Amino acid sequence: MSTADWKKVAAEAIEDWSIWEVQMFDEYGPTRHLVGWCRDVHRGARVSSEIAAFDTATRRVLTRSGRVYVLDGPPGFLPDARYTWETWLANYQATVLRELTHELMPE
Repeated sequence: MSTADWKKVAAEAIEDWSIWEVQMFDEYGPTRHLVGWCRDVHRGARVSSEIAAFDTATRRVLTRSGRVYVLDGPPGFLPDARYTWETWLANYQATVLRELTHELMPE
């Protein structure tokens, strides 16, 4: 998908979202991930693959896997998302470096 095309395709809405930077044990540099609640097709808490592109004007996020999300509503961190995030961190042996939510999307 070209850089311009991802801004035009259908996106999955993600609510109560946050953005985190982590260091994976097998990666050279830090990666950024979207965490939140999807209410559409794949209902439930979600941790995205690495963020490949982020458009603050349209609130759209493209991940390395090619999935496109649109940030719906204000940031948040629901208990289900926290559980999914903590499980993901353990499974991928990742260390949280920092939360980027308010840095990337100031209110």
